[in-house]
Amino acid sequence: MARVLETDSNANLDISSAVAIGAYTADAARYVTTRVTVDQVSGSGNYLIYATVQDGGTGSAYRGIPITTATAAAGVTAILFVSSPIPMVSGDILTVYLDGLAGDTTNPDTKVIFFEQDYLRPTVAGRTLDVTATGEAGIDWSNIGAPTSTVALTDTTINTSTLESMIGSIGSGTGAAMNFADALNLVPVSGAVSGSVNYQLAAIRAHTDLLTSNATINVVAGSSGSEMSLVRGNTHSFTIGYTSSIGTPTEVWLGIKKSALYELDSEAELLVSSLSDLVYLARATPASGLVSGATFEYTAGVGFNFTCTAEVAALLTPGTYEYGIQWVSGGSINEGITGTCTISADIVRET
Repeated sequence: MARVLETDSNANLDISSAVAIGAYTADAARYVTTRVTVDQVSGSGNYLIYATVQDGGTGSAYRGIPITTATAAAGVTAILFVSSPIPMVSGDILTVYLDGLAGDTTNPDTKVIFFEQDYLRPTVAGRTLDVTATGEAGIDWSNIGAPTSTVALTDTTINTSTLESMIGSIGSGTGAAMNFADALNLVPVSGAVSGSVNYQLAAIRAHTDLLTSNATINVVAGSSGSEMSLVRGNTHSFTIGYTSSIGTPTEVWLGIKKSALYELDSEAELLVSSLSDLVYLARATPASGLVSGATFEYTAGVGFNFTCTAEVAALLTPGTYEYGIQWVSGGSINEGITGTCTISADIVRET
């Protein structure tokens, strides 16, 4: 195949002696071929055509040899010349000359078309293209230009050991990492570092495991934003008002955590159940003698009643926390009240 680089035309040109009829300046390394057509010639004589190349566009113009001589028979007034390929580098000037007959002074029309061989070639010499047995070009994944749009690799297989290594890095660091099978099944892994994907999955699972097969989860709107205040070492007994009907709950909980998003129930500062009393205290299971030291109950039409002994409160760590009240009623789990809990330090610690 060939590609046109340039076309030079002349009308009514005097070619009775050698004259330049076209010139091309290369802008890159190219393999150039010319086709010359001349119309309205006298005919019945010899026509000479040749080319010169000027290296880099300066200095001597090197004439190509041998010079082509063609005889136009009597009555032939339109003639054609085709050159051999001429190698050029950037900056070279290729000039085509034509020398006609004595009578070719006013009528000849000339046209020179410069072609290059239209083949695929690398931008850097010597580089090759990997082609498959069925003719497709190979792709080097490490040498792909920046795309401007999303490309879907729908039929691309990724090495599973590499992917597993990537997923493992999302795991716990010093604890258990998520393996490939667990990642595909979104299986939470115990022992994961706080804030990791595994850790958050485990936190979610701790709540969803409480659901029955027919249970649904509802978040009751309009009850968040309340503030609760506790003092370390104090005896506490108060009611959190909630007059909306929640039916007859089978169990209610009060949980106080540093982060509701990232912490498990076992890491709660305080977790109290209406059935089990004190479940967790200061991020640990409480001593058996303290279990009954905190209670949490629901009274219909009134709200939630919380009590806490001084012995239990003495183990709380001052700070700002989040709290949530959750209940199970009619097969549904609802966390209907959330807010901020401030635990203040006590000043006198004689008791």
